[in-house]
Amino acid sequence: MAIYKIAIKNKDKIDNAQLSLENNKLDFIFQDFIISSKNSSPFIALQELRQQLENQDIYLLVNGSRRNVYPSGLQMSMGVATAYVLELGKPSDVIVDIFASISHDDVATVDEQREFHKKWVESIRKL
Repeated sequence: MAIYKIAIKNKDKIDNAQLSLENNKLDFIFQDFIISSKNSSPFIALQELRQQLENQDIYLLVNGSRRNVYPSGLQMSMGVATAYVLELGKPSDVIVDIFASISHDDVATVDEQREFHKKWVESIRKL
């Protein structure tokens, strides 16, 4: 079992929470509140949790919540907790741990992240 102590943006304040990953199940634990997502890809499980939490104005301050971080197909199929940092118009070679901490200024919604990934794919097709 992997346990990650993380910061969250909870409405307008920063709090501490925990993510627990075991057997393709990702749990978010904050005080007495627990939600879970199960997926062979930690990134997809993280996105599913993030979508549920966004409805409550809670954002996870981890690399996997950045607008410009997204895994390759191989990373997703291997079930690793890493992803690439994307820059429009450039192939990526920077890999980050999706559960590593970030600033509250860097967090994006799941929809914003998916939209950036689409734009990035289009931008590298032109190379």
